[in-house]
Amino acid sequence: MRTGLATLSVLGLSTDALALERTIELTLTPRLCVLGEAEQECSGTVTVRWQAAAAINTCLFQEGLEQPLHCWQQTALGEYTLAPKANRSVRFYLAADGAVLADGQFQVLQQQNARRKRRNPWSFY
Repeated sequence: MRTGLATLSVLGLSTDALALERTIELTLTPRLCVLGEAEQECSGTVTVRWQAAAAINTCLFQEGLEQPLHCWQQTALGEYTLAPKANRSVRFYLAADGAVLADGQFQVLQQQNARRKRRNPWSFY
């Protein structure tokens, strides 16, 4: 019975170790663009950075596009800068062998007019 417990704990540790190796952190800088009232789309650059616990083969994709933006071979970190002309939020993701490893979103927000109309220029009270 002790052998069984030892085997389970070793299997548990190895499963956790595999999960740790698969952990990938993806960041976007900047993550947000606020359009003014007269602006139609965001301009400027977005930098996508990622880091993994082990060297992997992966590609960066933009949602809605079939072709990868950039690919890396046997590396544990990467960086890619692009200049999207975006009028809505855009999702970026890292994928390998058809599986999504990590993702992030570049949010586009439209600034609303802060002024409110008064309902009535007068009041009974």
